[in-house]
Amino acid sequence: SSFLNAQEPYKVKVTSATGLAGTSASGLINVDNAPTWTTNAGSLGSIYEDDTGNHFTVAASDAEGDTVAYSLQSGSLAGLSLNSSTGVISGDPTNVSSDTTNSFTLRATAGSKTTDRAFSYITQNDTLANGLIAHYLTGSGTDSSGNGYNGTNSGSSSGSISTSTDTGTPFGSRTVTSFPDSDGYVALSTSTIITGTNDRTVTCWVKPNASLDDSDYIFGFGRCHASGKGTFNARCGGNKMGFMGCGADYDNQGAVIYSSGTWVRIFYTMTGTTVATYYLDGSGNRVSNWSTSLSGLTTDASSGATASIGAHASNPSGDIGGCNAKIADFRIYNRILTEAEMERLYNK
Repeated sequence: SSFLNAQEPYKVKVTSATGLAGTSASGLINVDNAPTWTTNAGSLGSIYEDDTGNHFTVAASDAEGDTVAYSLQSGSLAGLSLNSSTGVISGDPTNVSSDTTNSFTLRATAGSKTTDRAFSYITQNDTLANGLIAHYLTGSGTDSSGNGYNGTNSGSSSGSISTSTDTGTPFGSRTVTSFPDSDGYVALSTSTIITGTNDRTVTCWVKPNASLDDSDYIFGFGRCHASGKGTFNARCGGNKMGFMGCGADYDNQGAVIYSSGTWVRIFYTMTGTTVATYYLDGSGNRVSNWSTSLSGLTTDASSGATASIGAHASNPSGDIGGCNAKIADFRIYNRILTEAEMERLYNK
């Protein structure tokens, strides 16, 4: 009959040709079965090319209780690494131009026995890098998009602009920037202005320091000229996502989304003369707030135009040059983000 793990170790009985017999005083034979995978073969899941940290865990067990070690037998982990003791697969995956399946075989070793199993995972192309004009990760003036559009703290209250670590954000512990209630903003390059009626998305995290009003602006782009309708400004009257286009305005519409001390992710989009706003709810789902067509609206980047975080365009240092909120992960795109892309930014 077969050896059974439950009955090991086995003693050895020896019988001579003359009939003499003896049994060993202690067990001399142990069963050494190969380890058994508990993680199903096939796809482990999907990750984006910019994801970092721990992604997957594979596991195998051994009937004898021997320690199981994990190793890559064939194929490639495509930039990731395998912890030989825990089976955790982690790291920064290799960048891809389109969604890519990575196939590989892992080996589980226990004692002298091994068992191989084939796995795969998908590296998804990070479309959030497409059309990204500028990216201010902490809400301050450093552009991490690679385009070099760094900003400068400006205004008579620029000394009140401060960065700090906020541990209570929906996206973990992060460095964020706090703006005063008036005349303290980050002046950006006018190259960040999406001109005319070209498609755009401007998005960031906002945490009001107090109740927001008509004098509080999250951002401002463009120039308010004689014929008007040349700016793209996020105004906050009534704690709502208002819009000020210098004569093409749309305020006190939609839901109340700003609340003192609470983070919310906002999105302003424009295509043609249609401006739309969205925000993410507490579960990271996109909520459509309002959408309207504003006749004649066309963002002006000619002489006198300004671009800023935390202030109105054209006159950021005036009495309407404040934000009174903390800001993080401020992004400017030259396209309309999809609903899925907006929801991905819940953890950014």
